[in-house]
Amino acid sequence: MQTINPDTIEKIGRLIAQTASALAAVQASKNSGNTVATTTLQGDLQATRDDYELAISQLDDMQRQWVQTIFADALKLAEQGKSTAATRAVYLAQIKWADDQARELETVTDDIKAARKEWTKGALSYEVSAYEIAKLCGRTPSTVQRWT
Repeated sequence: MQTINPDTIEKIGRLIAQTASALAAVQASKNSGNTVATTTLQGDLQATRDDYELAISQLDDMQRQWVQTIFADALKLAEQGKSTAATRAVYLAQIKWADDQARELETVTDDIKAARKEWTKGALSYEVSAYEIAKLCGRTPSTVQRWT
C-alpha cells in the first residue's frame, strides 16, 4: 500500500486537469492567431507544468512511480489538450486510488482486530481482568468481552 495524503492526490489530479485546460487554451489561441494571448497562455501552461513537477518531485521514488501509473491515462490526455477527457480520467484515477486504499485498510483492520481478539483471550486467561484492559484502552469491560 502506498501511503500518500489524499490532498496530494487531489493536488496532482487538479494540476493534470489544469495542464489539459491550459494546453487546450494555447492551441485555441494559436489557431486564432492571437500571439499576445498565446504567449501569456504558454506562460500559464509552463507554470502549471512546473507546479506538477514540483508536486511529483516531493514524493519518494516508489510513490512517484505509483502516482504516474494511476494517472497515466489522464497524463496522456492532458498532453493532448483534451481537457474534458483528462478531467474525467483524473476523477476515475482518484476514485480508484481511494478504493484501493480503503480495501487495503479494511484488510489491515481485520488483521489487527484478529490479533487484538487473540491477545485479549490470552490476557484474560492469565488473570488480566477485562476492567484492566478496558481502562488501558479507554473502553468498557463489556466492549473488551466482545473482543473475545
